[in-house]
Order: sequence, then structure tokens, then C-alpha cells
Amino acid sequence: MENSVHGQLGEKPSDALEGFLTARTGTFQRTTRTTSQNTFRVVDISECPLTHWTTWEHDGVRNNLKESPGATIDVSVRGAQPGIGRWKEDPEKIGAFVVEQMLIYLYLPPATFDHFWKAAEARDAALRQIDIVLKVDPKNSNASKILSVTNAGLIESLPTMPVHPVVSELRTIRDRVIGIAVIGIAVYFAVKALADFWQNGVP
Repeated sequence: MENSVHGQLGEKPSDALEGFLTARTGTFQRTTRTTSQNTFRVVDISECPLTHWTTWEHDGVRNNLKESPGATIDVSVRGAQPGIGRWKEDPEKIGAFVVEQMLIYLYLPPATFDHFWKAAEARDAALRQIDIVLKVDPKNSNASKILSVTNAGLIESLPTMPVHPVVSELRTIRDRVIGIAVIGIAVYFAVKALADFWQNGVP
């Protein structure tokens, strides 16, 4: 996708491998839970069809969809306090991709979380895609099973709103009336000019 994150990044990093994943949103489910201490909100998106999944490896770029055609993922989005990371050993990490379960956990600040929360209640025809940047740490023994998420986005492609037939017909009538009015005014001034010519111009 042209505005996807993986289309904007530069070269492969030297200290860690990277991957990029894009999926169309599937079925949304919203959950709110409250305790005496706090309130939790979660947006779960299930059966998201993968449209792009590549990873940088030592021998080049690997297209994972060739090995898993028609694959889907589940995404669980949870709210997080700004500036408070869950992984002190990896401050840029905002989530994890459990490859064996095809499940992504995201912990997002309020502004981004609200975007996912509102998307769950949308009833429009917009195409929504989740864009994920993955980081693979070669020193991690579980690197092939659990990948770090360092960037996540929700991309919405909004269609042009269709015009109601009644509105379209009213616009057509308006244009016709304006056209007739313009012709009428032109004819009026032409007749008036001709009358003035005959009245004043003829000796």
C-alpha cells in the first residue's frame, strides 16, 4: 500500500532484523472491564486476512505469505499510559507478534487506541488495514516465535459518499432552471437592444 509504513522506511538496520506486516481488518469486538482499582478497554480484531508479510533476513528479504497463502491473524489492542513502557529492556517495543498463534498484542497510548475503538463501531464502507513494523532480535532465543512490534497504524481508505437519487434529481432541475433563466435573460436583452436600435437608430 502506498502510504504503508513499510513503504516509508529506509535500509535494513544493522543491530536487528526487521519485518513488515499488513492485514485487512476482520471482525471487531470491544470489551470494557472495571475493577475497584481501574478500568480496562480492549479491542479484539479477529480473522484479519494478511496482505503483506515480509522479514529481513541475513540472506535477503523473505516473503512469508508464499509459505502461508490465505493466512489470517488476530489482533488484540489494549490501552496504555503515555510514556510508560511495558518492556524496560526494549523501550521502543509497543507489542508482540506470537507467530505460532498468529496473534498480535498491541499496547497503545489513548489517542491511537481511540482510533481503533471508534473503528470498531463504524458502519461505513471504508477499507481498513492494520500496518505493523516488526523487529527480530537475533540474540533472542525465541526470535523466530515471538517478534517485537515497534510501530503500528490503522489505515482507513474512505470511499466517496454516494449522492442520494433525490438530491441528484434536484441538482439536475436546478441546473436546467438556471440554464433556462440565462437564456431568457439573454433573449430579453437581445430583443431590448433590437427595439432600441429600431426606435433610435432608424432616421
